[in-house]
Amino acid sequence: MFHVDDSVVRTVFSYDGQSVLETTQFQGLFQLERVDRGQRTVFQPKADLAKLFPLKPGETKMAAFEVKGATGASTTRTVSLSVKPGEEMYVGSCKYRVLKIERNEALNDAEPRFINFDHFAPELKLVLAKEYREGNGRTTLIKFDKIYPLKR
Repeated sequence: MFHVDDSVVRTVFSYDGQSVLETTQFQGLFQLERVDRGQRTVFQPKADLAKLFPLKPGETKMAAFEVKGATGASTTRTVSLSVKPGEEMYVGSCKYRVLKIERNEALNDAEPRFINFDHFAPELKLVLAKEYREGNGRTTLIKFDKIYPLKR
């Protein structure tokens, strides 16, 4: 990952030396561009995302995006972030303070649906882990075990 500027973060997820997913994100929480195995999707915000930050526990922030995929078709996605108090989380030997953010999304005018909890490190502007609910009520946490800065 690297910071393009004060607000934009680029990430590259690699497996076996191959880039699998590249993202450009606003503050590490809202996708602006996604290249998933060569398929590009662009998320154009409909309002100024900077007005949503900084995040504080107890707040809910919403943003709408026009989403264009490889086919050129366009949809509207609304993202709702409910900010909960966080805890400390380790990635390797490094400790970060994180906020736990409940992410809900809706396509076009459909009802929003729960996606996951993001464990977000404001200091890095990066989601360190995602927590998913299983059908049986249990949760699964998927977390980084290493983070490397990218060379520009």
